[in-house]
Amino acid sequence: MSSIKEQINSIIANRKLLLPKINEKISLLTALQNDISNLHRNINSLRKKEGIPEDITQICDNFEHNTLVEKISETINALKLIEKRYSRSTINIGVAGKARVGKSTFLQTLSGLTDTQIPTGSGLPVTATRSRIFNSSQRRAIVTFYSEYEFCNVVLKTFFD
Repeated sequence: MSSIKEQINSIIANRKLLLPKINEKISLLTALQNDISNLHRNINSLRKKEGIPEDITQICDNFEHNTLVEKISETINALKLIEKRYSRSTINIGVAGKARVGKSTFLQTLSGLTDTQIPTGSGLPVTATRSRIFNSSQRRAIVTFYSEYEFCNVVLKTFFD
């Protein structure tokens, strides 16, 4: 069985393999968006001509350019968020649960850090604050603590967006 570090590196490498497909989809959707805009201009030009059959005029009137462009834009933005996330060399792991059930021990095992960096305790909860732990080739850890408000706006908001 591979080490945790190898597994994390494998997850990151596999995500990066998906980037060309994501970029291709973004390019295709951008081209489609441009084609729809061109079609919209041509439809508007067609509607101004005389002698166009009523059924064709009605089809032109029912063309929902704005709705299509909006949906494509939403999809492109979602893919760009995925692209941004998959381009990172980190992964996010959320750990939650009742006090004294092994969350800190799990994080110690996962990160290779000790009780000094990720404390455990038998009394009051010691890791009840939000924190970020970054993997690095250096023999140190950078831990960032967030208030509840910061955690919601910095960490959770990106998932909801």
